[in-house]
Amino acid sequence: MGNVREWSFVKDMNYDGSATISDVWLWFAWLYFYPGDLFLYVLMTRYAALATFFEITTESYGGAFSGLFSFFFWIMAIVVLVIIGVIDEKLGALVQKQREHLNNKAS
Repeated sequence: MGNVREWSFVKDMNYDGSATISDVWLWFAWLYFYPGDLFLYVLMTRYAALATFFEITTESYGGAFSGLFSFFFWIMAIVVLVIIGVIDEKLGALVQKQREHLNNKAS
């Protein structure tokens, strides 16, 4: 991703003057690496001594550590969304059963 991280979304990610199919991969990479790059940014700005010790610089954006951090972030995000979906489904079924019970009682 280079030395400077683009923090806001730009359609023309490769700055060739127009949004083309080659920008699509860059959109995915921009989104995928965002959590890891943000973690590195916080590390460099808030914990500079620790970042220096681990030799983390702006060159680390889009690198191996950022990719690994982002991978685990997205896996956890998917797991959380699946858990929320399962809970929502169970609660929906429970509410439906309760409504049916109350309707049968009222009849």
